[in-house]
Amino acid sequence: GDGAFIELDSDDILQGSGFTVSWTCTSRGEPTPPTPPTPPTPPTPPSSVFPSNCDLATRVTQTGASGTIEQGTYGSNEVRCWHVECVGGDVEMSWSRFETEPTYDFVTMATVTNNVVGTQVFRSSDLSVPSTHTATGGDGAFIELDSDDIVQGSGFTVSWTCTSRGEPTPPTPPTPPTPPTPPSSVFPSNCDLATRVTQTGASGTIEQGTYGSNEVRCWHVECVGGDVEMSWSRFETEPTYDFVTMATV
Repeated sequence: GDGAFIELDSDDILQGSGFTVSWTCTSRGEPTPPTPPTPPTPPTPPSSVFPSNCDLATRVTQTGASGTIEQGTYGSNEVRCWHVECVGGDVEMSWSRFETEPTYDFVTMATVTNNVVGTQVFRSSDLSVPSTHTATGGDGAFIELDSDDIVQGSGFTVSWTCTSRGEPTPPTPPTPPTPPTPPSSVFPSNCDLATRVTQTGASGTIEQGTYGSNEVRCWHVECVGGDVEMSWSRFETEPTYDFVTMATV
């Protein structure tokens, strides 16, 4: 434990002249220090939505409620990329012009979720217009134009609209931590308030003289990290009726 408790209980007839007890706090050695908490892992910064094959000079991000991507005649061996951000909604794409080299130059459209290109919506080199496609369930859309090294087309025109999926369900607020329970008093309720004594330190003495009738006198010896050794040099109570109790705390 980390201390000792002594209680003297007297009856209502005869009383004794008390007791004397010396106590010493004996060390059990240095306790093992607690393991320091693991520091939290810093959040990973969001990665770029653009795959590494996208030409750096042609990466474009568009935001807002709506917009238009206008791609004119493109070059050979190009990988042009667009990212449309639409947090909390779907992206509806309406193609009004689509002129690429059939079979060889492709336009790909996919859903984006948390900056990651995900489900492919379509991939085509010869799209009939007008045509509408929707990237659903994510927070944006991704378009990629890949051309070969021979013939090129005059590009495409696509208008996009961010359509709301309704208000997302707010996250459940975290449960507040339970406040620590304040330490209760070591003294039982039957201990007389006026006679409750706490002693601390490396050693000490409890000297109890003649006591009264119907008393419950209590002592608490604190000894954090050690045991308490009690040496009784005097013990005079009424046999059978007045008791001294010692316990670990």
